[in-house]
Amino acid sequence: MKKYFPIFCLLLPCCISILVYLNCLQHSFVYDDESTIIHNYFIRQWSNLPNLFTTKYFILSAELTYRPVVTLSYFLDYTFWHVNPSGYHLTNILLHAVNSMLFFLFTSRVLEKRTTAFISALLFSLYPVFSEAVNAVGFREDLLAFLFFMLAFIFYLKNDTKILTKPSQPGYILYYALSLLCYLLSLFSKEMAITLPLLIILYELIFRGPSIKKTFSPRPLPLPSRKGRTPISSVREGADCYSLRFSFPGGRRRRGGRFSSSLAPSGGFGFSYLKSKFSLYSMGYFFITLFYILIRFFFLHNPQESHITYPLDSLFVNFLTLISMLAYYVKLLFLPFPLNADYVVPLTLSPIAISLWLSVLLFIAMGIVAFRLRSQQKHLYFFILWFFVTLIPVMNIIPLGNFMAERYLYIPGAGFAAIIACLSSKVLMRRCSPEKEVSTKHPVSIGKSGYFPSALLSSSHRIAMVFTFVFIFLLTGNAYLTLRRNRDWKDGLLLWSRTVRISPNSLRAHINLGNSYLAEGNNAAALEAYTKAWSIDPGDADVYNNFGVYYNKMNLLDDAIQYYQKCLNLKPRDAKAHNNLGVVLTRQRKLDDAIPAFKQAISINPFFPDAHNNLGIAYYRKGLLNEAEREFKFAISLEPYHAEAHNDLGILYNDKQLCDDAIREFETAIRIKPHYANAHLNLGAVILKHRKDTEKARFYMEESLKLEPQQEQAARIQKLLRQLKNVD
Repeated sequence: MKKYFPIFCLLLPCCISILVYLNCLQHSFVYDDESTIIHNYFIRQWSNLPNLFTTKYFILSAELTYRPVVTLSYFLDYTFWHVNPSGYHLTNILLHAVNSMLFFLFTSRVLEKRTTAFISALLFSLYPVFSEAVNAVGFREDLLAFLFFMLAFIFYLKNDTKILTKPSQPGYILYYALSLLCYLLSLFSKEMAITLPLLIILYELIFRGPSIKKTFSPRPLPLPSRKGRTPISSVREGADCYSLRFSFPGGRRRRGGRFSSSLAPSGGFGFSYLKSKFSLYSMGYFFITLFYILIRFFFLHNPQESHITYPLDSLFVNFLTLISMLAYYVKLLFLPFPLNADYVVPLTLSPIAISLWLSVLLFIAMGIVAFRLRSQQKHLYFFILWFFVTLIPVMNIIPLGNFMAERYLYIPGAGFAAIIACLSSKVLMRRCSPEKEVSTKHPVSIGKSGYFPSALLSSSHRIAMVFTFVFIFLLTGNAYLTLRRNRDWKDGLLLWSRTVRISPNSLRAHINLGNSYLAEGNNAAALEAYTKAWSIDPGDADVYNNFGVYYNKMNLLDDAIQYYQKCLNLKPRDAKAHNNLGVVLTRQRKLDDAIPAFKQAISINPFFPDAHNNLGIAYYRKGLLNEAEREFKFAISLEPYHAEAHNDLGILYNDKQLCDDAIREFETAIRIKPHYANAHLNLGAVILKHRKDTEKARFYMEESLKLEPQQEQAARIQKLLRQLKNVD
């Protein structure tokens, strides 16, 4: 049974991860998924892949920062699933399950205790704070960054014993290269991976580096002597004696009393150790980090990032606020509720704020505890440092689009899971160890292993059972909270309704809630949500764009134009706003104004199929059929599943008397979008006109009325259907 225990420890966290998040498969796209998946036509053609490595990436991918590994995963997902959200959610669930297994492999190597590593992986697999990273497809970067982060660290640990012995071995070179490659992939998944070299250095200093321990001896310390000779003492009684103790790879000291080393004790002993062992080895990580910084901040830097500033444009306010924010992160890990999709962090404006000093006192206490643990409890010390070090990149030192988010805790939270597992194991060992509770008052049973008080042994078993029950209860509670939180991510309306209750001052939450209401047809609620968003921040461009969408839907076209222009005054290079403005101008038959608006949208984003299709409509209405056909076909080349472009091209073919081509395009549009009422109507009209098939024509026209009873041509369609019935 023992030989299968490691496999059990490896597979159980994986299975639990899948079971806990299985209810996500029925969820729709939420949050940023609309821009990264639904309207991201860049990922739908593999011919666009070369643009992954150019400055066009930011325009085409809808990403603020350079994360090509994440976008590549969307390419793969779209190849298999197209725009079916279940496939994308399945990918996220499987990534989290694999991460749980990798975390077990990593902690079992670091902690050297399989049971403790197993507890760590269990906590990591079902912790509620991680639900945001798993549920939102657009936040997959955290999952991928952790995946390659763990692989890079595991490959490093795999060959760290060979660094000084046989660095030229093929196995060493392979693991070293794989570690560097995974580190690079992790960096290009998310910026948080840049902390890996620092964690490796901390690992070397804490676990692998030699240390000098000071001991006081009241008696002389004898020098080792050969057999048969009297030990000779050269140490004066009562002197301070220093014994040099080396920690060897594997965390155990070499037995036998003798060892050889070229290291000599000096003032900077740990750093000289790192220099001798690690300096050459670390050059690869250094060059990978330098390469990434050059790419990220110089060669492929998004200009939009320069518009993100510190709160109130003050570095001092930012520093004060992030201290309180860090304390809230700690609270969120210990008490993972309420969970929120958009945190509105209150700014700390004064250095004498009570919340600030409470946070400072918390970190002073944590620092003292960590410092006292540095020698006796090295694993706890390492994972405490892990938590704070991996949080550094998301602490708004470089201004971020989101000041605070739960997904930022995915990598740091792994350290927290290991801390809880270490504490649990130590409490259990201390409470259940009979050797610490030996008493002559109890009867003693003698066994092969020695003398143990039988009463205390049974008491230890009871304590172990109680502790196990409590731990299972905590795991079950975490699983329940995660399952419950998953339901909030089912669709945009549920998610943002809950978010505005928790964060009533969230601009993003009110805008997205308004979009969800508008998609559901609840126009009054949508206007109320947009108005609330405007009251929070009257200077936000997206608010005005959404007002324009609302008024366009309500056929208040002049008001829509007014709001689109306000949006463009605040955000001149908003391709969607230019396209939306062109749509309203086209509806007003102001084609000479609409065409430049569409062209401006295309100049900002050349891979914008909606803009190309709308430009084709404007050309068609001006009688420029060749130009219209070119734009329709270009839109289809960008997005073969663009039902509207196929329908519009079918209308153009019908005007050119190419009835077979027109029927083919209408049928394609219906196949892509079965509930497309206009395509059903057009197909029925073409069949009636050119093929004289009244029965088939009636079927498609009646289907169009069923799908959209309130369409503009409903009266004409019903009249035509009555005429066809009379003819029959």
